[in-house]
Amino acid sequence: MMKTLLSASAIVFGLGVPALAQPAPAPNGSAPPMKIDLTVKVGTETRVHQIVVSDDSCGSVHAKARDFEDEIRVCSNMKRDGLRLEASWKVRAKTAEYHVSWTAAVARGGTVETSSADGARFTLAVK
Repeated sequence: MMKTLLSASAIVFGLGVPALAQPAPAPNGSAPPMKIDLTVKVGTETRVHQIVVSDDSCGSVHAKARDFEDEIRVCSNMKRDGLRLEASWKVRAKTAEYHVSWTAAVARGGTVETSSADGARFTLAVK
């Protein structure tokens, strides 16, 4: 009886080990989530936010203090020709307010930077 129990335990353990050792594949062949660094630079002030998004999903950041407010939303859309990111930035710094929206094909490791004529700069970097 003890020998049978030990054999059954060894079989169950042996079947479970390969599943534990292998990372789970991404569903539907999708890529792992992307870490995105968002940098807002207005004058001498720089603020950095981070979000993580998967294929065909969105993420957002809302940070507010007395002298600033950052509202940023990023959506990823997988297309036949690659990944497209859509970003919408609404930033207030002291008495100025900036709005930026764009869509771009961005690969992992890529960066998109936009700026205004009066010095506000927005950078999105995909890790």
